[in-house]
This record gives sequence, structure tokens and C-alpha cells, in this order.
Amino acid sequence: MNDRTGSGDPQMPPEQLAAVFDQLLEGLQVLSPDWTYLYVNESAARHGRSTSRQLLGRSMFECYPGIEKTPLFATMTRCMEERVPVEFDNEFTYPDGSTAWFELRMRPVPQGVVVLSLDVTERRRLDDRLKRAQAMEAVGRLAGGVAHDFNNVLAAIGGFGEVVLDAVGPRHEVYEDVVQIMEAVERAGGLVSQLLALSARRVVHPDLVDVGAHLDGLLPMLRRLAGPAVEVRYVPGEAVGEVRMDRTGLERVVVNLVVNARDAMPRGGTVVIETRAIEEDQVLITVSDGGEGMSAETMDHVFEPFFTTKAMGRGTGLGLSTCMGIVRQAGGSIQVHSDENLGTTFSVRLPRASGQPLPAVIPTPVRGSETVLVASPNTRVLDLAERTLEAAGYGVMTARDGAEAIDLTIEADHPIDLLVTTRHLPDMSGNLLYKCLRGERSGLEVLQLEPSDPRAMDPALLLSAVRARFDAR
Repeated sequence: MNDRTGSGDPQMPPEQLAAVFDQLLEGLQVLSPDWTYLYVNESAARHGRSTSRQLLGRSMFECYPGIEKTPLFATMTRCMEERVPVEFDNEFTYPDGSTAWFELRMRPVPQGVVVLSLDVTERRRLDDRLKRAQAMEAVGRLAGGVAHDFNNVLAAIGGFGEVVLDAVGPRHEVYEDVVQIMEAVERAGGLVSQLLALSARRVVHPDLVDVGAHLDGLLPMLRRLAGPAVEVRYVPGEAVGEVRMDRTGLERVVVNLVVNARDAMPRGGTVVIETRAIEEDQVLITVSDGGEGMSAETMDHVFEPFFTTKAMGRGTGLGLSTCMGIVRQAGGSIQVHSDENLGTTFSVRLPRASGQPLPAVIPTPVRGSETVLVASPNTRVLDLAERTLEAAGYGVMTARDGAEAIDLTIEADHPIDLLVTTRHLPDMSGNLLYKCLRGERSGLEVLQLEPSDPRAMDPALLLSAVRARFDAR
């Protein structure tokens, strides 16, 4: 016999077992019947924003005052007293008022109760963001359908109103009443136009628009809208170029952002509009103010239809959601960054019509070490991207739909630097996926491929496009 211990089966020493437990992603803690901490691994201590040394030998009531009044403690008491296992998700509030979500599993043991905890805060936030974004798209589609039908009704009202005006003449006693009806039709038409823009169903007439020249021409009107207490400053970038979009739509976006900035500075201030070319095929327009700013919760909802922080009667809640619809219809994106009492910046990215095409031949190998997530329903695209990028030194993850991409992002133990996605995925749009992931990965870049984009199947073009995204940061 070859018995290494000389006394039976080999066993791991307690200190080695504790070291293994400290490597677990899950928190592990054991509490006695009087709620004293008997064992706490490193993850459990981190979940409680404490250390094992600070917790061991002390009671929960001493470490977390007031916990005995929470639903969490009531559930733990049931597990302890009735000796039944319990599993549930719990939102834990820390002494400083911040919160986090944990997936908890509790089991009665002879020593008291053992609690396994897994931090699912990021997953909950991503799920909430995805649900809000999907709800926004659904509301947009509904609003677009209703607005399209209502627009036809308005056209009939306006048409017959013109007939009545011509028939009665300006001297008739009802003439001014009909004029009021026509003005109401015009105002309703503006609201319908906003709803159609929100749903990206508004009929647009795309044109080549010189961004710098167009904004320069808008300045007199923008300054009148801002009023005497607010200065509107324009900082044009060099060689910004042209975008292909509805000229009126671009004007509406900028006007709306400037008016919002003005309203955020009731005591006056400065609105700064800046333009510049970014990467090789995009134009960036930013509108910044030094106003009241927004909370994180407000920023999460700011692009939702009918959401407004203004007083009753001062806003429809469609301004920013309309901007989102116009920009998306032009193939761009819009984002917001804000800090309470420190101001707000809206960033509008638009595809540049005059951008130089990618080179057909790459003269030297383009290598990198960043991590790239590729999302596409096309298996050939995924396989080619994985082989091409890995050969060039990149870390690569692939997903066939948005849900798989979100799961990979949550489970990744290092930041994802670039999302390469197609315009349409089986369960969501590429824009929606980027919006969901961007909320938690502030440095995430995106490269969106059209269905017939040659970069999807040409290794040289793909490498060049990926490298260009990183080099432009």
C-alpha cells in the first residue's frame, strides 16, 4: 500500500482549502444561530465592502446596522429557524446609500446557515437598459404608425379648411375661426413630423450638406433662440466635410440641442457647438453647456419618447427622442454625458459623405493587441473575422446574436475595446446592441458593417478598418 498520510484518505489542509475558497467568484459565508460570522471568503467580504478580518467573530447587526429591519434578514431568519433552503435575488443597500444586486443561495447547516452570493449588478443594469431600449423602439414604431394615419386625417382637415376659407372670404364672421383651425392643423402637423422622425418613418430628402457652412448659417437663428443671457459660441473644425442627410433634419437636431442647453441655464451661460472629423468616415458635432446637468437616472431615460423633466405644458418629451430618430435615419448615433451642476454634452456622430475610401491594399501588416467582439448571424463572417484578427494579434470573441454578445460582455474578465457588428442581428439591431453595451463599457468603439460591405469578407480591408478605429482614439 502507498498511503501518503498513513491514516486514511488524503485530505487538503484547512489553510489550502481556505485559499481555494478565496479564489471563488461566489461569496461564501457561514453564520451562527446568533448571526455571528464564522467564516467569510474574500468574495463575500468584497460584496459587503469589508474584509474578512473586520467581519469574523462579529455579528451582522454590528457590521451592518439596521439589517434586521430588511426583507433580506427576514428571509435569512426563515432559513435559519425553519431549516429550509432559500434562493432569491436581493438588492442590497450599503450604508452610503448605494445599491447592488446579488443572487443569493442559503442553506441550513449544523453550524447555522451558509450563504452563497453572486454579484449580478452589471447583468441587471444591462437587462434594464436593453428592456428600455426595446420599449423605446416599440413606442417609436407605434407612434410612427399612428402618426402616419393621423397625418392623412390632418391633410383632409387642412384641405377642406382651405376650401372653406376661399368660400367664406375674410369678411365672413366665421373666417377668423377657420383661420384658428388651420393654425391648429399646422401645429399638429409639426407634432406628427416629430413622431415620424422618432420612428424613422418620416419622409426625408437626403442631400449633401456641408456641416461647417450649414451650422455657420444657423448661428443668427440659434443666438436669437438662446436669448440675451446665453452666449452661443461656434468652434468649427478643419475639413469636416459633408454628410448625406435631410438638411431640415440636421437643423432640427442642432436647434433642439441648443434650446435644451438654454433651458438648462436659467441664469445664463455659454453654449458651445463644436465640429470635427473623426476617424476617416465620420463627423462629430457636440453641443455643450455649463448648466444644471443630469443625474445618471435621467440620462438613462433622456432619449425615451414623452420623457421630460420640464414643467407641465413646457415640453412634449419628444425633442430628444426626435433627434435620436433623425440621426439614426441618417445612419448616425447620438450620446450624452452629464454631471449634476457641471453641465451636459450631447455628441452626434454622422457618416461623412466625403470620407476617403479604405485602401484596397495594405502595404504593411496591421497588428494589434486589443479585444474585439464580432456579432453577426453570418457564420462565414464570424469565421473569417476570428481567423483574420487572431492572426494579427487581437483577442477575439464571436456572437451570432445580440443576447449572446451581451452574455459574453458580462462574463469577460477584461474590457472589450471594439464591437464589430452588422446592421441587423436576429434579435435586435446593431445600433441597439451597441447602445446596451456602451452604457457599461464607456470606452467601447464600434464598427458597423453593411450587408454588402466588402470589409466583412476581405481580410485586408477588415484589418485596416479595425486598426483605424483604435488609432483614431
